[in-house]
Amino acid sequence: MSQKKWSILIVDDEDTFAEALKELLSKQASVLVAHDGAEAVDLADENSFDLIITDLNMPEIDGITLIDILRLQFGAIPIIVCTGFPSAITQLRVEKRSIAYFFEKPVKLEKVEAAVNQLLKMSECDA
Repeated sequence: MSQKKWSILIVDDEDTFAEALKELLSKQASVLVAHDGAEAVDLADENSFDLIITDLNMPEIDGITLIDILRLQFGAIPIIVCTGFPSAITQLRVEKRSIAYFFEKPVKLEKVEAAVNQLLKMSECDA
């Protein structure tokens, strides 16, 4: 039995963070990076993803709006939020959208990787 190749979308306008996370996760998944919400919507129109990691403060389409769009398209797909601008109101808005994990930047990439591994393992069990 062959192991499924997971597909992950990283959405972050901070190139250094996005590329470092892509490099780390590429060992276990196919990873695409969008540098803003509009690019993410375009990629989501052309691809299917198992998991999404997104920033909140981005040009074009912000992370909250992006989450709403992706929920309409992919349903209950696991979403991880990594943001450098957390606030109680933002966290409340995010939690209402059933986000799997909420990380404040700077965050250790290993913490995000562990969250990804856990979510993909759960998805594997549900399949």
